[in-house]
Amino acid sequence: MKQPIIAFIASALLLTACMSTVTERKRLPLSAANITQIQDKARHNLRDPDSAKFRNIRRIQNTHEDGSTTTLVCGEINGKNAFGAYVGYRTFKGNLTGNTFRLHGIGDSDNNWLYVATCPV
Repeated sequence: MKQPIIAFIASALLLTACMSTVTERKRLPLSAANITQIQDKARHNLRDPDSAKFRNIRRIQNTHEDGSTTTLVCGEINGKNAFGAYVGYRTFKGNLTGNTFRLHGIGDSDNNWLYVATCPV
């Protein structure tokens, strides 16, 4: 049982070592068209897409030590489950390249250290 955990930790450390260091992080505005696209792609993964509620959507530009930049979009989404009840806000994150948003996933806001580290409020 310990081997899968050790392998996971080793993989995470290896990936972290391969990433370049962020030297500057700044918040940038989002256009109305960007927000619509982000919401459409995020709600597509819900059981009841029309029930989606959003909050804290933000665009973060990271400048790396080699001068390259990456743009993340972070936010929170709440939707209804099969019983018609809202499940609570969950975090989502993706990349914005030009005007195209690519959703990485919707996660759980509890103990989501990676989300907190890469998507400051």
